[in-house]
Amino acid sequence: MPVIIFEKDLFVDIDQQFQDNPQAEAFNVRRPIYGITLKDTRFAYMSLYQDVGDGNAAQVVSLLDSSAPGGYSDANHNFILQGVSESRQEKVQIIETFGDHFAFFYGEKPIVLQIQGMLFNTADFNWKNEFMANYENFLRGTKCAENRTRVFLGWDDVVAQGYLLNVQIQYNKDMPLVIPFSCNMLLTKPPTDLSNVMEPLNDPTLQTPPVYRSLPNGDLFLPEYLTDTQDVLRLVTIDPITGIAGTQAEQDAAASQRAVEAEAAAAAAKAAKEAAAAAAKAAAAASAAAAAAAEKAHLDALLEAARTSSALALKNGVANHSDFIPNIPGFTL
Repeated sequence: MPVIIFEKDLFVDIDQQFQDNPQAEAFNVRRPIYGITLKDTRFAYMSLYQDVGDGNAAQVVSLLDSSAPGGYSDANHNFILQGVSESRQEKVQIIETFGDHFAFFYGEKPIVLQIQGMLFNTADFNWKNEFMANYENFLRGTKCAENRTRVFLGWDDVVAQGYLLNVQIQYNKDMPLVIPFSCNMLLTKPPTDLSNVMEPLNDPTLQTPPVYRSLPNGDLFLPEYLTDTQDVLRLVTIDPITGIAGTQAEQDAAASQRAVEAEAAAAAAKAAKEAAAAAAKAAAAASAAAAAAAEKAHLDALLEAARTSSALALKNGVANHSDFIPNIPGFTL
């Protein structure tokens, strides 16, 4: 038989407690009456990081960047970010009955950012084609899944990581030099706060201004401008079957090296086998020669003994010489 347990909801009568609650007073209230302190100006950017499967920290992958000296950079700023819409929503099931309604919560729904911006479309600022090339080859979700990469979008003092689900650009004859774009980005975690707003919770006595956090390897999430040509960090190809990381050329070179090493190992094994056979043959020949020499020495000793016995018999006048001749197979006087 099912059992239903009824419990009193303590929040039903909590309104009475707010009448004398000191939290309703003007304690710990701040308003910008005397002005505000501006943040440092930061330009939005996109970066790409890859997990190459070696167990180390993810490495940055260079994107096409016409503003960088070498044509590639670790953070692409070649777009104007005009708006980012972040919606947070819970997974909830509301059961409406004849009496009070009930709500069941199951966590948070996936966070999808809605991004809007502008791309220049001129001869010297070819941002539109550059953005679409980066999207096609690096940034879209399918490529990220194939290459074990993740897109990082930074603006203001936050950075979000995830996968681009789509991109839309609009051509307009009235504005041919500026192309509006929009895209949706599925986040793998809530955007990371780089302003250390949680520091007072960790250290209530902290009085120093918040500083921007950095990655574990020391690289800032908020990159500065490049002033010199940097090393191009190419995308590492991930084999979809084996999961082995490496460019196609590197994989071909490794396969060729393995073939050369296997051939060298086979040749060394064959040479060792032939040397062992030659050593065994030489040992057999030496053993046969030693046996022949030993047999000859034995026969020579017997012959010498026979001659000595015969000479002794003749000296003593013995007629029957055979009594003094040793029994040597195949030997006659």
